[in-house]
Amino acid sequence: MRLSGYGIELIRLEAEHLELVRQWRNQEFVRTRMQFQEIIEAPDQINWFGCLHPENDWYFVAAAADRPFGLFHIKNIDRNNLSGEAGGFVGHPETVESILPALAILLLMEFAFHTLQLETLEAKYHPDVIPIARMNEQMGYEVFLQETDGFVRARVGKARFFQQAGKFIRAALKFRV
Repeated sequence: MRLSGYGIELIRLEAEHLELVRQWRNQEFVRTRMQFQEIIEAPDQINWFGCLHPENDWYFVAAAADRPFGLFHIKNIDRNNLSGEAGGFVGHPETVESILPALAILLLMEFAFHTLQLETLEAKYHPDVIPIARMNEQMGYEVFLQETDGFVRARVGKARFFQQAGKFIRAALKFRV
């Protein structure tokens, strides 16, 4: 499955992507922003992939101009509450503060709210990572829980997302990667 928009492609995670994603995830600049900071070994990555539920865990490799740059997801979908958890990471340091991750997140959130018909999304992140905290705020997320390890949980509803991100969406429609 492929999603396209804003000059971004989101390609459903397949076994062929696992080693690339594992290499990205094990980089220090990625690991140190995650709650789980251990090095991930290849067998662990394969086991994790095998445990993903095809209807409740949607992981995508994001690419711009045919160049993969990150992994983004909607996981742990709760069909009763029409909710899921969004997240992701970028695999190239030079791409972290570019427009590309924000465009990928827009496309992913539109997929979650339109295609998957979710009503709310949650995100977990460390508020000291300013670009992530700022982007989540711009997308309409509101912090509702401070965890003991310093991470926060934030939530956004469908209507709030489209209200908050509206200007960004209109600008992104004009943007070409």
